Amino acid sequence: MNIIQILDALQYSSYNENVSYIFETYNDITGGFAKWPNCSPDPLHTFMGICGLSLVNYPNLRQIHPALVISMNAYKHLKNLHSKWKLNMQITNLEIL
Repeated sequence: MNIIQILDALQYSSYNENVSYIFETYNDITGGFAKWPNCSPDPLHTFMGICGLSLVNYPNLRQIHPALVISMNAYKHLKNLHSKWKLNMQITNLEIL
């Protein structure tokens, strides 16, 4: 689903069918999502299921960055750190000259 959003093609998929399929793989007893309906859930497919729900803006889930598969809050924090590091490197380079 991430690649669909990266390619800006999410509007060509069905919100209801995506959400319905993801919840068909949910296990009511242990929690988590499986690869296929009626199979055992595992951490990888639980993670991907939650990410898929986030990408279709399912209620009460934070948005994720589709390429990095991290929360947008984490992405903004990383961008902020990168800016600080870049500025620090520029200052360090000026001091050397």
